[in-house]
Amino acid sequence: RDYLVVQVAGHSYRVGHQSFFQGNLAAAEDAVATLRAWLTENRPLADLYAGVGLFTLACADLAPRVLAVEAGESAFHDLENNVRRDQVARDRTTTRRLTVEAALADAGLRAEFPWAEAAVILDPPRTGLGKPALTALAELRPARLLYLSCDPATLARDCAALVKSGFELQRVRELTMFPQTANLETLVLLARAGDA
Repeated sequence: RDYLVVQVAGHSYRVGHQSFFQGNLAAAEDAVATLRAWLTENRPLADLYAGVGLFTLACADLAPRVLAVEAGESAFHDLENNVRRDQVARDRTTTRRLTVEAALADAGLRAEFPWAEAAVILDPPRTGLGKPALTALAELRPARLLYLSCDPATLARDCAALVKSGFELQRVRELTMFPQTANLETLVLLARAGDA
């Protein structure tokens, strides 16, 4: 077969051979546990760069509704499959095959999804967020941003832009995805200024 089935934090994920998934499952469980601890409020959730749905499934029970956005063909196929097989996620999640920039600019999604109330999970590639995504997030002003980054330099650049646009950096957590190497993942929590 051309996929694996991976278990993380009590959820089962189909991961196609062309889809990305975290290589260190213990660290992935740690990331899920941290996100869940930081998502204590009953807010709508947007999982941007959702991949196969690692955070979508793991956090769906904490949100009244979930929007999962993924552009990659293989990952989106896995995302839809994983959401369909998980009862809680299936009942609460809307999936969209779009780039994050297109999703944030989409007039229909802007009107339909309650961005101002939402917590937004961001797990972009190493290049980080592009200017269009940063600009859209500044305009939409979600209540919370939970940003997982595999590159400290692009994370610092993006956090500086987000803080300048009205968010406050509240928490930082290092996750060791590749022990005994210089590589690390960093999870940060930003809140809309004044909502701390």
